[in-house]
Amino acid sequence: MTNQDAIVIDESLADAYLSAQTEADRKAAYDQIVQSIANQIPPTFADKWNAWRYMSMLANPRTHIRNIVGNLGFQPVRLAKDEIAALIEGGLSLAGVKMDRTKSFVAAPELYQAAWKDFSNVADSLSGSKYGDVSSEINDRRRIFKAKPLERVRTGNSNLLELEDVVFKRVTYADALAKFLQANGATAQQLSSGQIDTNLLERARAYAGQQALKATYQDRNDFSDVISTRFRGRNRVERGLNAAIDAVLPFRRTPANILVRGLEYSPAGLAKSLTVDLAKVKQGKMTAAEAIDNVAAGLTGTGLMALGAYLFMNGMVTGGGGDETQDALDDLTGKQNYALNLPGGGSITLDWLAPEALPFFMGVRMAETLGEDGVTGDDIIASFGAVVDPMLEMSMLQSLNDLIDSVSYVDSA
Repeated sequence: MTNQDAIVIDESLADAYLSAQTEADRKAAYDQIVQSIANQIPPTFADKWNAWRYMSMLANPRTHIRNIVGNLGFQPVRLAKDEIAALIEGGLSLAGVKMDRTKSFVAAPELYQAAWKDFSNVADSLSGSKYGDVSSEINDRRRIFKAKPLERVRTGNSNLLELEDVVFKRVTYADALAKFLQANGATAQQLSSGQIDTNLLERARAYAGQQALKATYQDRNDFSDVISTRFRGRNRVERGLNAAIDAVLPFRRTPANILVRGLEYSPAGLAKSLTVDLAKVKQGKMTAAEAIDNVAAGLTGTGLMALGAYLFMNGMVTGGGGDETQDALDDLTGKQNYALNLPGGGSITLDWLAPEALPFFMGVRMAETLGEDGVTGDDIIASFGAVVDPMLEMSMLQSLNDLIDSVSYVDSA
């Protein structure tokens, strides 16, 4: 953008913001300023190209169904983890261990209602969709296509995906906030009236907000930060690498977060929480509640892994195959990989239930490769390979999946 195209903030809008008497007026003025700036940034060819690609991948019923059911499927897993963590926290408290509580088994119904209403106070800070790594208030409000029908499809689909996530963010936030406050002796009346300890409320909101982001795979962690920001520099080489990566992985943070969740909810996550995390607690680098949350996640994932092995050995689920002849025959007969076998015949694939599908199918894979000598080291390694296939079935990884399929048929693959 040249100096002649420099962005100008409308003085009347700035004055309206500075002279606003209420928070609502201030927010309205701020929104107008952001929209004014967004209107001054013309779309580039790259913006239009990426918007078209994203619509092609995301503006279909399958993506929305998977987004909703994927978010819904993780809720029982999260709840199970929280109950285990609440049991551990409660047990340690009864044993006389002093620690900051973050969970209780249940909360008073009126506290749930107050926590549900409190979501409006943090909604802006938790906004965003899992289908966009480089997002900002200004970029989200820019107009990309001149054609109104096309622009409406783009913005409408994006808003619908975000709304689907917001529903589960609010459910998770209300549940986490209510149980946090219940564990610390706060009441619904204190939360609703504002007569609550400010420090406690800030900690509760921060905790509940983080849980809401993790439940919809939009949290920030070291791994997803590296994956989503790598090669986003300004020099020509980094821009070229970024363009090449974006062509195959247009949404990097979400699959990275799903992989992180899958590892957290697995025996590997349990081993890490019982070693590395406990060491961090002793060093003062992690709170006891955080370590307990990680232990509970690992235990929950280990249970999912055991469930997967049990269901496979009883013929209730199918694994990933591997024998080309048998796989070809299965395709002809309609048998699906990574699927739940229905009692009356037929099957339903479960590969889209990431991240809980990752430890589940690790157990399936381990049972599938079980030999006469029991579980060997090779079997354990092979079970980690089961993590890959369910992840590649996600809409956001279709390009990578297609690339792998194409390369697999090349002689020099």
